[in-house]
Amino acid sequence: MIQSRFPVVLAALFAFAASSASSQMVRSGNVLACDAAKDCAKETIDGQQFYLFQTPQMTVRVAVERDSKYNHIAVMVENRAGFELHVSPSDFRIEVMEPKFKRLSYIEPDKLRLPKIKPAKMLPMPKPALAGSFAATPTVTTQLPSGRAFLGDSTLAPSGTTSGEVFFERSGGSGSLSLILPIGGTIFEIDYTQK
Repeated sequence: MIQSRFPVVLAALFAFAASSASSQMVRSGNVLACDAAKDCAKETIDGQQFYLFQTPQMTVRVAVERDSKYNHIAVMVENRAGFELHVSPSDFRIEVMEPKFKRLSYIEPDKLRLPKIKPAKMLPMPKPALAGSFAATPTVTTQLPSGRAFLGDSTLAPSGTTSGEVFFERSGGSGSLSLILPIGGTIFEIDYTQK
């Protein structure tokens, strides 16, 4: 009787280990969840609320927005490390946690059908701490009709900065969402409620 259960128990353990490993691969790296008392703060710039993360390697500012067609985020990244950081907006994601799990699709800039939206002021770019010693790799940006720019793939040299907007499909209704931004080996996570 015990011998006949052993293969079933062993198979269940392997399945659990495999699912744990795959979930860890998705969440691998240093995860910083937005907690105003610990890993992130909130700040207002020109009337727009941003989440602010500061690590020894980078400063990341994120504003979560929603319009009639899309969920989108405004992002600014400043490289404070002594090495290059890669920023790839197609790696960012929004996950609907409640009422039912769903991953919202990232939308390539050339596939957007933008409604007329009120222009938001972009973040002022901070002056590099090491002025003149390094230059940022030029980033690929595309202008939005409102004068804002998409965030493009970029490699930031030390003291380099980039900013822009990233669009995702819109989730229907209200619920709990999680914004996940993998940048430079760190995963920045912001949980918020959509009404």
